[in-house]
Amino acid sequence: MDKFNCVLLVDDDETSNFLNENIIADLKLAEHVHAALNGKEALLFIRQNCEKFLNEELICPSLVLLDINMPVMDGFEFLEKYNQLEERYRKKIQIIMLTSSQSEKDINKSRSFNVKGYIDKPLTEEKLMKVLEHKGNFRPN
Repeated sequence: MDKFNCVLLVDDDETSNFLNENIIADLKLAEHVHAALNGKEALLFIRQNCEKFLNEELICPSLVLLDINMPVMDGFEFLEKYNQLEERYRKKIQIIMLTSSQSEKDINKSRSFNVKGYIDKPLTEEKLMKVLEHKGNFRPN
């Protein structure tokens, strides 16, 4: 499996972000890992860092692990705004929902945004690897 240059964790739970960063580091899955505490911060990070992508600075995330329930801007609000970004920002970014919601409504809504996968929290190496290795496997749990 190819290594991601940058992974963006979008979750308001700083402890989850810390643990998930460690899982990604243990897997040697990314050169850089950044965290945003809500969708608004994540969009700002993408806008600011994907501009550099054109210069091959490559801090633009190639993988986003996105929670649904967050203050300020939740995961679905993020996806709505994200889909309005220019294609050049979005074309190399994969989004995986990482959430505690097991609601079929949320799972189906996620599919409508064309995200790559849906992982129930907590993140584990096995869950992450299943989604990344099996394209089209929406919910590996």
